[in-house]
Amino acid sequence: MSEPFTYSTPQKVWITKHALDGGVYSAMAVLDIRKGHKIAITKFKTNFPQFYQPGEWQETLESALRKAELMREQKLKSLVKVISIIEQMQFKIKDEVA
Repeated sequence: MSEPFTYSTPQKVWITKHALDGGVYSAMAVLDIRKGHKIAITKFKTNFPQFYQPGEWQETLESALRKAELMREQKLKSLVKVISIIEQMQFKIKDEVA
């Protein structure tokens, strides 16, 4: 048997899931508290519920900004690695196969 839903009263949260694409935004959400973690449920921009897992939203603006900065740093490291790989690429002309 599944655990019953336990919802908090609506509260303001900061969504960081798409921080690198659209920035951090605030939304009113209820928190579904089950199995030791919280899932934020919002109706931001649509009438359909949107679910955010732990790590995709923050309870304070300060933690949201820290999370966004961490995401930015990780993306920059990833891009530096990709740039290095592309810089080392060498192209060779292959003979045409008949």
